[in-house]
Amino acid sequence: MEVILELVLELLIDGAITAVSERKVPIWLRVLAGAILTLFYGFFFGIFAWIGIRNKSILMVTITGTIAIAILAVVIVKSNKIIKRRKEGQMSC
Repeated sequence: MEVILELVLELLIDGAITAVSERKVPIWLRVLAGAILTLFYGFFFGIFAWIGIRNKSILMVTITGTIAIAILAVVIVKSNKIIKRRKEGQMSC
């Protein structure tokens, strides 16, 4: 059962990562794949933070929070760059 779950998650995550970065995929599908990835990783970090809180491990909570904040910052910066690039492309047309 674990092997099947691992295989399904690997296919889902790899497919979503590929779809987000591929220009041939329609924009709505890339946005959907990005949302799925964000929810998955948010759930993942939420579980680790919850485990850290339950076990009263300040180190685990701190590391999980730091990594989550860093990833969120990267997503925000990348999103802003994409939005600016799209706006510049629309203005020049």
